[in-house]
Amino acid sequence: MGYKFCFADKRTRRATHDMILMMTKHGNHGVRQRFVSDADVKRFFGAKGIYWDDLVQKCRNPSEIIPIVENLIGSTWIVSGGGRAAIVTGAATDKEREIASVEGPGTLTTSNYLQLFENAEDNLNKCMVSASFGDFQSSISNGIASIDAYIAHRAWLYNSGNPSEPLIDSKESKVPLDTKIDEWIPTMSGGKKLDKSGLNWNHFKRLRAVRDDLAIHIKEPASGISYQQLGQLLNLFRSGIAGLLIDLHLLFRERIPCKIIRHACLPNINLIEVEDR
Repeated sequence: MGYKFCFADKRTRRATHDMILMMTKHGNHGVRQRFVSDADVKRFFGAKGIYWDDLVQKCRNPSEIIPIVENLIGSTWIVSGGGRAAIVTGAATDKEREIASVEGPGTLTTSNYLQLFENAEDNLNKCMVSASFGDFQSSISNGIASIDAYIAHRAWLYNSGNPSEPLIDSKESKVPLDTKIDEWIPTMSGGKKLDKSGLNWNHFKRLRAVRDDLAIHIKEPASGISYQQLGQLLNLFRSGIAGLLIDLHLLFRERIPCKIIRHACLPNINLIEVEDR
């Protein structure tokens, strides 16, 4: 017999309810309407002929796409043939400039932090099939890197408006992630701090400790982990990586990629036995 991990067939009703509300209010969709309350969201779907209770029940299935408000576009564009694609910032001002481009064929990444999160998801999915701790290590390494990259994204925006007092993180002067969280975030957000009192931060710390102890600061010549322990760690990804990214987006009032919201609300991951072939 072998082992692998699988998502439960359905997410809880509460998780589904919260996911739809979060995606509608804060997701990176193109709906122009402003949603202040939960009632606004329910009225919005009702006006489209979509009844709330039916929608929640249907979307408990993890493969169901939330109608109208779920943006499925990922971080990377494929450029084919001899085409050229570019990302331009400041298009509405006289400071317009190109920040990335590619002459096809090739790829253009529109968001480095989202690409790292997608890589973390891919590694997590591989781990679920392989039950490999190595794949899990890659997942949390990419997940933590995505959080660091999101703060770098916010620092880039801040520095664009504050060129005389930039926040600098370079190879010559490396700034620890904790310093960025404790000092940079209040500077960039007008005094607001990341909430460290909830599960998201605590689970992030547990995942980071695993990464540091077993992937970076290796102290022993060998290591072991039970599948039960690995399953517990896999379930922390929802809150410790995706959930913390949501907290950061909300702090800066920035639209959240729907992929991140969806992963924060996935069902539990369970260990199952499989027959060897």
